Amino acid sequence: MIRDFNIDDLTRFEPNEFSDPATVPDVFKEDYQKHTLVLASGIIGAIICFKEVSPRDWAGFFLISKHFRFADATEIQDFIRDTVAVHKPKRLWTASRNHKILEGRHRLLGMEKEQTIELNNKELNIWSFNYGN
Repeated sequence: MIRDFNIDDLTRFEPNEFSDPATVPDVFKEDYQKHTLVLASGIIGAIICFKEVSPRDWAGFFLISKHFRFADATEIQDFIRDTVAVHKPKRLWTASRNHKILEGRHRLLGMEKEQTIELNNKELNIWSFNYGN
């Protein structure tokens, strides 16, 4: 089940090796739309954040818990599809660490790698869905 985010979700969230809420603290104060994937067991599976950064260009990211399984990706894919149907972005993108596991996860979701950039001395990949509508 995906529901609106509650700040208390952070206290129950157990991040995987790639997701650290401390690296994005301002997101929880800014105008990002935030949602929480709650697994059947009641455990927080993911925190989903996105916002429009320019007309019809949306940036977003997921904080994924250590309890998240590939089977849970289907619910996130459905959520993305439904969100896109409502907001109609031309592009939905994320910046992600350059890592083989993360590359596989982005491809699993159906994202395409656009480019690699350097930000704060870290190599990041830009992954996106391009809808062109």
